[in-house]
Amino acid sequence: MDLDLLKENYKSLKVQFEKLYNACRIEELKEQLDKLEKETAKPGFYENSQSMASILSNIKLLSSKVKKFDDILAKLDDIAVYIELLNSDEDYVAYKEAEKEIQQLNEKIGKLEIESLLSSEYDANNAIVSIHPGARRHRITRLG
Repeated sequence: MDLDLLKENYKSLKVQFEKLYNACRIEELKEQLDKLEKETAKPGFYENSQSMASILSNIKLLSSKVKKFDDILAKLDDIAVYIELLNSDEDYVAYKEAEKEIQQLNEKIGKLEIESLLSSEYDANNAIVSIHPGARRHRITRLG
């Protein structure tokens, strides 16, 4: 077991996640989510169906994004506990579990990074893409 390598992987994963967390402004999203949820508790909220649909849609979108980050944060805490256990007792099962969790989180964080790059107002909508091949054909000439 290479505990030092496991700790190093954990630290780099945590730094990568913190950068992504800050870049996506998750704390601001949580504040927006809180405001929107308070909006739903106001009297007369359900009377304006257009406004209601927009707010509920935003709540669903923000909740989904925040939940992904909260889940990863919880997993990082779990890995920290595994590493703490390994510091006091070299448990092979805990080592393998921590190693597996780090690998899974690495994949999840990678996906979140891509999602964050491709997330804007209209990214949830469909798109039509046309590909037109060029009319020219390249000739292969024999030299020599």
